[in-house]
Amino acid sequence: MFVNKLGNKFGIPFLKTSLHNQEQIFYRASLCKDCEKMGHCQACTCPVPNKWFADKACDGKRYPDLMSKEKWEEFKKINNIVIELDVHDNK
Repeated sequence: MFVNKLGNKFGIPFLKTSLHNQEQIFYRASLCKDCEKMGHCQACTCPVPNKWFADKACDGKRYPDLMSKEKWEEFKKINNIVIELDVHDNK
C-alpha cells in the first residue's frame, strides 16, 4: 500500500493526519528532494522532514502554509497539481 510506504518514510504523524494534509506533506517533500538528502532545507535551513509537517510555509518560499481541504483543492486546480495517494489496501 502506497500510504504505508509513505508512512514508513514520514512516520506515524503522517498516517494520523487527514488525506488533504497527507497530500500537502507529500507535495512539500516532492519539492524538496534536494533538501532531504542534506537533512535541512536549502532555502530556509529548517530541518526536514520536520518542516514538511509544520503549519507554516517554508521561509524560503518553496511552499505555502498548510491549507484547509477547500483551499488545498483550489490550489491544486490553479497550479495543475495531481496527487493520488492510494489509501485503500488492494489485496
